[in-house]
Amino acid sequence: MRPCKNCLCSSPNAVWRKWIVCPLASVIASHDLKSPLRGIEQLSAFLLQDVGAMLPEPSQRHLRLIQGRIKRMEALLNDLLTYSRAGRRRCPPERLDLAVLIRETVELLAPPAGFVVELVEPMPLLIGERVPLELVFRNLIWPLTSNITIARRKASSASA
Repeated sequence: MRPCKNCLCSSPNAVWRKWIVCPLASVIASHDLKSPLRGIEQLSAFLLQDVGAMLPEPSQRHLRLIQGRIKRMEALLNDLLTYSRAGRRRCPPERLDLAVLIRETVELLAPPAGFVVELVEPMPLLIGERVPLELVFRNLIWPLTSNITIARRKASSASA
């Protein structure tokens, strides 16, 4: 059997794995992981609603952190789905304001206090696919936010 022209595979099984099994596994994994996340999100919302006022401020903050991290995990699962569809499904191009897109991305990432993204305005307007560009910004900004959190933990444990 000859290798196909579009991928580095030499058998029908390799084609099956690349184009059918991997995307299907991504969809199943994403769906199976989103379900418990929704449950955790609901429970934390119930806790904040039912006893939030009685909890000390640090506990309220921890519940809000859980909710923010659930949103980040959902975004990562959505990215997994987007990645599994790469090359197979295109998003419709739309007008994108980069300043708005970057602000929304930073908000979604829920960076630690003191983390600031300064935009030099005016930012350009583009016509393109939102999801891939948002993914690029998320992958550029997220490591910076996590490094700040790690550095703060190290500094606070060193001073203790």
